[in-house]
Amino acid sequence: MRTWLFLPCSRRHARLLPALVALLGIGVASPALAQGAAVPALQRPTVSDRDYTAALVGGGGAAFLLQWREAWPMAGDGAGGARTHWQLEGGLADAPGATSPRPFVGAGVARTLVRASAGQPLDAVWTAGGGVAWLDGGVVVRVPVGVSVGHTFEVEGGARVTPFAHPRLQVESRSCGERRCGASRGAVSLAFDVGADAQLTPQLGVRAAVQFSGGGVSAAGDRLALGMSWTPPGLKR
Repeated sequence: MRTWLFLPCSRRHARLLPALVALLGIGVASPALAQGAAVPALQRPTVSDRDYTAALVGGGGAAFLLQWREAWPMAGDGAGGARTHWQLEGGLADAPGATSPRPFVGAGVARTLVRASAGQPLDAVWTAGGGVAWLDGGVVVRVPVGVSVGHTFEVEGGARVTPFAHPRLQVESRSCGERRCGASRGAVSLAFDVGADAQLTPQLGVRAAVQFSGGGVSAAGDRLALGMSWTPPGLKR
């Protein structure tokens, strides 16, 4: 993992990093025990051939997130390009009040809805998935469905920046076996990511997002994720 942080990029590309952090560096709040397991999706509005992402998450406790996206060869666009990718993710969340960091895992898919063209500027993918997070004395299950929409801007030095928005409707369930976990319950909530993907080189990118959420089985709270993404050489984006 550490090699992701030391891949070469030019000074021009490096100038994008402070701007990206400043753009997304808004406050995060409302810590809650279950909120430590809810993280931004970091899903840009296009399908990936392959990428690996490592990110740190803050707000409502700290978390470390790993993601792997891979194109689904059987779901191509008829012209050699991928229209669908699957995703696996996992990590550790250290929520306020927890006795120790707890794991979370998830899986999902994304499929192209529209691609930017001369007639319209936006890319969009629909997303669906599921995840499980272990809490002190309980388990939270989330099933989100949403759409990621954005536009890619070409900048100097060959870099690309893609701001995006990713609203999701989530069906949630919390099962508790101990009193400190709270009451078992189910709910439907809305989560909304606002973020950006800065592709600095064909292999190295920076991805960040703020997640706004409310309702559900945990208290409302906002979370900020900032990470690095890497694509193996020889694979297009």
